[in-house]
Amino acid sequence: MTYAEPQHYHVKVRVYNESIDFGKGVAELLQRIEATGSLSGFADAGQVHSWAEKAMLWANQNGIISGSESNGKRYLKPQGNATRAEAA
Repeated sequence: MTYAEPQHYHVKVRVYNESIDFGKGVAELLQRIEATGSLSGFADAGQVHSWAEKAMLWANQNGIISGSESNGKRYLKPQGNATRAEAA
């Protein structure tokens, strides 16, 4: 069995007026993600906001988000909540 080299992803968070603007840092990160393809394999793909679509696609393609299955269909549940176990 062979293993790939670990990938490291860094989030650069900028500090403004002594407070961390985390939302802006995440938004900048999401804009830099390059992914092609479609989320059409998920029954609720239409609920993914356009600004998050590339990030969701990238996360799915890299095994970070796999969705869940219910009644034979796969769902991303982009408007739902994740348990601690699911987030880990």
